[in-house]
Amino acid sequence: MYALYGERPDCGRNGVEIWSRHLHPEDRQLEFERLERFLATEQNFRSDFRIVLDDGSVRHLQVFGGFYRDIDGRTHVVGVNWDITDDIRLHEDIKRANAQTLEKNRELERAQAVLRHNALHDGLTELPNRSYLEAAFVKGDEKAGVEPPFAVLHIDLDRFKEINDTLGHSAGDAMLRHAANMLRSIAAPRDFLARVGGDEFTLVTHWNGDVERLSRLAQDIIRALGKPLQYGEHQVRVSASVGIAWMDDEAKSMRDVLVNGGIALYEAKRMGRNQAVVFDAALRNIAITNKKVADELLVALEKDQFQVFYQPQISAHTLEIEGAEALVRWRHPERGMLAPGHFIATAETTGSIARIDAVVLKKAAAQHRAWCEMGIAVPHVSVNISAQRLVDPGLLESIREIAPKPGSLCLELLESISFDEQGTSLETSVAQIKALGVDVEIDDFGTGYASILSLLALEPKRLKIDRQLVFPITTGQSQRRLVASIVEIGQALGIEVIAEGVETLEHARILRDLGVDAFQGFFFAPPLDNEAFQRFARERRWVEQFDVSADPPVAD
Repeated sequence: MYALYGERPDCGRNGVEIWSRHLHPEDRQLEFERLERFLATEQNFRSDFRIVLDDGSVRHLQVFGGFYRDIDGRTHVVGVNWDITDDIRLHEDIKRANAQTLEKNRELERAQAVLRHNALHDGLTELPNRSYLEAAFVKGDEKAGVEPPFAVLHIDLDRFKEINDTLGHSAGDAMLRHAANMLRSIAAPRDFLARVGGDEFTLVTHWNGDVERLSRLAQDIIRALGKPLQYGEHQVRVSASVGIAWMDDEAKSMRDVLVNGGIALYEAKRMGRNQAVVFDAALRNIAITNKKVADELLVALEKDQFQVFYQPQISAHTLEIEGAEALVRWRHPERGMLAPGHFIATAETTGSIARIDAVVLKKAAAQHRAWCEMGIAVPHVSVNISAQRLVDPGLLESIREIAPKPGSLCLELLESISFDEQGTSLETSVAQIKALGVDVEIDDFGTGYASILSLLALEPKRLKIDRQLVFPITTGQSQRRLVASIVEIGQALGIEVIAEGVETLEHARILRDLGVDAFQGFFFAPPLDNEAFQRFARERRWVEQFDVSADPPVAD
């Protein structure tokens, strides 16, 4: 008792007096009341309380006691005291740690909710995007208010590029927001409206067999989008083309309907724009051309018509070249140099994509070795890998044949591969790839479905923030906070973060201050062929463009 309460044995006070003297002021009344109840009932008791020692320190004690009567009928109390201060402090530390963990989890959940919303919506118009459209109507992963069967109106703004070219991208963005608002005003409450491309929109509605209703709806859209937008001193106008298709005996799946709507839209634009075209049997023949492209892809593979361009990645810390992304181009004998948008979709549906990936992988690795021999410092080269190729057993064999130095080759996995759905099979493939000394990074992060848990499981080397998230950071704080949350996630998980779509010096400075590790975008260089990339690396003009010592601009 003396030791617990910091008293000397010769202090002249008994146990109750010592206890009473040292009781914490805030606990005194409660403990006296408890003692009175125990004395009145003569029941066993237990209590936790605080005491204050003479040096001012506070200790936590726990007491167990009971009553008994001796042979003379006198009441006695016997009990034991424990010093539980360390236990209490440990418990409080655990509570604080749990609270901090819960708050961090909530922060991550909030960040993930923002990322998920962004993955399914267009940042400019706040409409659902192509991923949402496909998830709702093709994969069935998301809910939509439209009841099947479905009809589709595929809408394209005619000559939209002229607005960007003459008045700038801000005017183009204003027109896209204007178009989205016009379409919202026309769509029925249960219709599904999405922005699926640069100047393309898709409206999904219930198909009740009334062709005239769809035609009237298309004409309403054309008239609404033809209304001028006042932009500064300019009245900006566009027209619209619409392709109409619906489910029938020939097109039983939503994927077929979307393809048919695209074919009808293409025909509307070919016929002079500013009109609507209904998909019919004649247009169905156009689909045959896809077969032609598929055949040409096979020839292109046989004749080595695919060329690899490289877009440099610049360190945000040192401004040195940190890597390069390999991007495929098709040197078509009749149509010239084609970007992936002209053939990737067909390659994916016909199974050629795996072979194209293999060609790009082999050429990129060979080029990286050549740069090293020339003394051009490019730490690694990144190659995009399709979902088909990722699960192809031949991928591992291709990597073994290349025998890259550890860290010199990186495979970019699109976040839209949907890591959470593929589970352990994807983790196994990624683990086998990493075992060969190849790094893995997540491309277009923020536009797919990757969860924090899946990122932890895959342990990628890098995340690449999609250009759609990077572009608007110069216009306000909310967009910056979204990018900052991704950077914080990367830092928390020990993952490097690359920002794509860096188009201006302002982009670069803001991103540097937000903590990204590397830049990629047209401000530094577009995709370059081998010779142009070598000149770029040797001339180092980007260092003069970006003064790291300058203060970043301040946005409202």
